[in-house]
Amino acid sequence: MQREGEQIDVEVPTYQETDGEYYIGTLMGTQFEFPVEAQIRLSENVGGPSAGLMFALGVIDTMSEESLTGGESWAGTGTVDPDGTVGPIGGIPQKIVGARNSGADHFWPPRKL
Repeated sequence: MQREGEQIDVEVPTYQETDGEYYIGTLMGTQFEFPVEAQIRLSENVGGPSAGLMFALGVIDTMSEESLTGGESWAGTGTVDPDGTVGPIGGIPQKIVGARNSGADHFWPPRKL
């Protein structure tokens, strides 16, 4: 395996299941080191991957000298990948109605729905 242009030897274990077949036992994952610590407090019905965009914008807004919202109430939705790509979401009509009913002045959806 190569990582950052350097050859690395990796030992990958195998195991035998009850069906007699052999499998490779690997677990792929990512680990991040963030330059700041952020704590996000959620209201009851907020969460899931489609809240990622608004969480990210909230952190940026908190760390910025000027307000990103201009003092107005914004709602929005969108997934965010580790590289910062905003992804599509489902349930957009229901989310727009929920935002309007909550008093949001604006709604920010991802480009791709």
